[in-house]
Amino acid sequence: MKEKKLKKSARFISILLNIGCIIFGVMSALLFAGIIVIACAKLFSSEMFLEAWGTAIKAGQVLSFGQCVFFFICCLGEFICIFLALYNAKRIF
Repeated sequence: MKEKKLKKSARFISILLNIGCIIFGVMSALLFAGIIVIACAKLFSSEMFLEAWGTAIKAGQVLSFGQCVFFFICCLGEFICIFLALYNAKRIF
């Protein structure tokens, strides 16, 4: 009887870890795409970028472009670490 409950619990935890892996995998991919779009917008469409950046500064945001990119890269690293932790935990179950 205990073995049956243990198998059910392991299966349930495995499903939760799979869902977590999918969520953080998608979030990492979307954040990476966002970083690429932000970097490319400054390179290829500088007048549109400057207009949007000026609007953000008027609204009270005072972060520089480098600070924003650094923040996004740190978030991407965090999402990837969480994804890898969930993936390795999933392999246990």
